[in-house]
Amino acid sequence: MSSVAELVDIGHWDGEGYKIVVDSPNETWMTAIKNFTPSATLEGLSTLQKHPNSDEVFVLLQGRAVLLVAEGDDEIGDIHEIPMQPRTVYNVRRNVWHGTLMSEDAVLLIAENSDTIGIDKPLPPGAKARLRGLC
Repeated sequence: MSSVAELVDIGHWDGEGYKIVVDSPNETWMTAIKNFTPSATLEGLSTLQKHPNSDEVFVLLQGRAVLLVAEGDDEIGDIHEIPMQPRTVYNVRRNVWHGTLMSEDAVLLIAENSDTIGIDKPLPPGAKARLRGLC
């Protein structure tokens, strides 16, 4: 007879920020939970990130969030704000600059390749002044 731990991987996260909750040992993907952190506010936002080797899926589970995606290859260009809707899947394609703004009660589910490489880049001067954030 198998134990539950041999049948199901269970992950949970209530802390601040991002944590991988299931890194599938038999596959090439992982899932994570991202909770509020001050860097997910318009005031705290300082960088965007991109992944050269993985798309990244975001799902808003609760609260309010805005997905930020930016044009540009090496440099961050125009930033677009996408107000996220609950239980809707947002797939950010590989090599697209992105970030999230979150309300204090927001929770995001994130899925991506296990071997994801993150490249962070500071926001260009004046970029934050053009963002609306959580309206």
